[in-house]
Amino acid sequence: MLASVRRIMTMGAVGAAAIVLVATPVAQAEPEIKPDPLAAIESTDAALPTDILGLIETANEQLSGLGIEPFLWPTAAINCSQVPGTPLGLVPAVAGAAPGPTTPPIGDLTIPKSVLNPDGPTDLNAVKKGEVLYGFVPAGIVNDSGDKSGMNVAWFNVDTFKGGFVPMGSLTNAILAPIEAQIAKLPEVIQVLANAAVAPLKIAVNALPQAGTRAAVVKTGSGTVLSLVLGSVTHSSGTCYFLPTLGIHDVG
Repeated sequence: MLASVRRIMTMGAVGAAAIVLVATPVAQAEPEIKPDPLAAIESTDAALPTDILGLIETANEQLSGLGIEPFLWPTAAINCSQVPGTPLGLVPAVAGAAPGPTTPPIGDLTIPKSVLNPDGPTDLNAVKKGEVLYGFVPAGIVNDSGDKSGMNVAWFNVDTFKGGFVPMGSLTNAILAPIEAQIAKLPEVIQVLANAAVAPLKIAVNALPQAGTRAAVVKTGSGTVLSLVLGSVTHSSGTCYFLPTLGIHDVG
């Protein structure tokens, strides 16, 4: 019985195909359009992990542009992205550190002793000797809240056996504000020189995405310092909780 049904269906399909072939003029036949498997894959969410890797690379470049060396691995928060279509709402992020004395991305910002600066040398570095500038940049946060708390640095100096837990804040408060406070105490002639020297730093800081970006300058003392950056970032759609990321640096 089953064989008979299959035979009837097969004959019907062949007959229908024959009718279509007869009824359709050969001149009007159009070439068959074959689907492009690669294009189909790229148009789906399967291509998004590559985009996430690109976001991580961009964040690393932003940190490096500020003179901050990225940590050993990136971090991420789940169910947090403000970018539509991101798998699991993933927000990748990177953290890093820049030991002093330095003022990223300028370098050593010390005004030597001179006729204009007889009391020098004057150290205007954002990061002094025995200090570390920590930076954190997420990718996928668009509208940041006014609250810049939540991210923290946990550090331990293996040479001095000292450590601590320091909250991070905005780039302006961590980097620019301390330098501007130092400049304001200098003689007016030196202030002009100092402001000119600090101008590239302001440009670099303003070029970074401010939403979710955090920074802190920590007095770790000289030695080999182990650091963890972890915590949360609050934005207009909720709070992102980031897993710890580790860095190891020699601090002068």
